[in-house]
Amino acid sequence: MTTPFKFPLSEQPYLFSEIEDELETPRLIKEENVKYYEDKHQDGTRHIRKVTETKIYYEGDNINKNPFCGSIVEIL
Repeated sequence: MTTPFKFPLSEQPYLFSEIEDELETPRLIKEENVKYYEDKHQDGTRHIRKVTETKIYYEGDNINKNPFCGSIVEIL
C-alpha cells in the first residue's frame, strides 16, 4: 500500500496549486500562560491560586500597546 501524499506538501505543488513557493509565516494572535500555586495560611487552611497571564497581539505597526497584556488571579 502506498501513501497518497509525501510530506511536506510544499514539495508537491502539482497537487495543491494554491500553495506558493514562499509560504507566509504564521502570525501569533494570542498567548496564555497558566500557573497554579498552593497557599497555606496561618490558620492551617490551604488554597490554590490560579494565575493566568494573557498576551494579545494586534495586527499592524500603528498599535500603541502591542501586545496587550492582562492578568487574572483566581482563588480556588
